[in-house]
Amino acid sequence: MNAAVTGRRSLMGAALGAVLAAPGIARAQGAPPTLRLAHVAPGRSDYQSAAERMAAAAREQVAVNILPGGSLGDLTQLWAQLRTGAIDLHLIDIGGLVALREGRRFGVLQVPFLFRDQAHWDRFVASDLLREMMAPVEQAAGIRYVGYLGARSPRALSTTRRAVQAPGDLAGLKLRTAEMPAVVEAFRRWGAAPTPLRAPEVYNALQTGLVDGQDNGVTDTVSAGYADIQRHFAALDYLRSGMGVWASVPAWTRIGPARQEALRRACATAAAETDAALEGAMREAFAALATKGVAVTRPDPAPFRAALEGWIAEADGNRWPAGLHARIAAL
Repeated sequence: MNAAVTGRRSLMGAALGAVLAAPGIARAQGAPPTLRLAHVAPGRSDYQSAAERMAAAAREQVAVNILPGGSLGDLTQLWAQLRTGAIDLHLIDIGGLVALREGRRFGVLQVPFLFRDQAHWDRFVASDLLREMMAPVEQAAGIRYVGYLGARSPRALSTTRRAVQAPGDLAGLKLRTAEMPAVVEAFRRWGAAPTPLRAPEVYNALQTGLVDGQDNGVTDTVSAGYADIQRHFAALDYLRSGMGVWASVPAWTRIGPARQEALRRACATAAAETDAALEGAMREAFAALATKGVAVTRPDPAPFRAALEGWIAEADGNRWPAGLHARIAAL
């Protein structure tokens, strides 16, 4: 074989290698696996927006099929499906781990006014304490924490019959609350009649008068249409929270280390985008309340906090490990 032929073959081999290494060809040889992600919130919600951001950031490595609105079940059912591998990914507030027997300690995150402000919540999310709380739950429940997807607007409440300025204004009101034991207990102690409902049931319950109000942040109150059928919004900001994603062990194992890391990076990208958009989204939502004629109050949180002090002392060491509330508060 002469040198010219050998040179041509070397060039052809190099060119073929470059083509096969190109992203499009690499993907064609092995299409990204598809993972099913379920959540309980409506299709227009903070959850859905965060899920879509994560899916967009991960699409080169993992295709994420989002199933919103509790279409596969309520919070408890989705956790059960994740544990068995019936679904691949579950998106929920980090405090939603309390619905797992192994995640009972996470109920402390749902204690109203635990977090002083958004910066306090952000410190907790980035802390070793969160990782310390998460590790035994992952091990015992057979799930894997993938990553954080960003903060939600502070939890507040909207009502139909009257404005809320103080705990006494809640007396006798039937309020939809999330399926969070600490939140249910708080509203009971504030004088309301808390009524836990699944997210897809809330609009009809408000519309028919089954409940007098609901507890969600301002962005979800507007996007889910609740502001169209409510007259008052109390910006109590009693609960700070953020969204996380968990994977089933079979799905996590199946995609392998490289795609696991890609999914983690996608979560970080989604979290940054969600947090960057939050302040503007809240401004727009409050403007929408004004346009819809919804009256906004900003209650003094002090009497609401005072009403819970005795219960928090009783719950410490019973509903969560002793001292955990104080450790988080001190961050």
